[in-house]
Amino acid sequence: MSKHLPRIASGVLLLSFLTAGLSLAQGDIQRRMTFISNGSPTLLSTMLITDTSPNVAPTQDDFWYVIVGSFPRNQRRQANAQASRVNAHGYNMNVYESSIYGGLTPGLLVVMDGPYSRRQAQRVLNSVRSVVKGAYIKRAVYPD
Repeated sequence: MSKHLPRIASGVLLLSFLTAGLSLAQGDIQRRMTFISNGSPTLLSTMLITDTSPNVAPTQDDFWYVIVGSFPRNQRRQANAQASRVNAHGYNMNVYESSIYGGLTPGLLVVMDGPYSRRQAQRVLNSVRSVVKGAYIKRAVYPD
């Protein structure tokens, strides 16, 4: 029995690592994969299993975007101009195709920044409204 103990322990550790890894957000996995090349895989596994940070896995509070404009697809120049105008005030707005985001009206170009937690998005919104009065926040999900 004792000669099989290292194999059993390795199997349990691997299973724990895989189970914990599946529950993490993709960005968090990428961030932690950098650690594995610089440190001990055992330490990484322990960290993954015991990590209870609220930013590890997506929650209902994630994926909020600050939206400062939407345009028909044939108005890309106007969408880019809106993003540039707002960015001149210190923001980081970009133009995205709404169709690739769940929760946004398909078929539009959307000028937005995010994702944020709802609280963070509200803070940015409060500030950006000095530039775009009709700005708003909306929850949307970018598919994997």
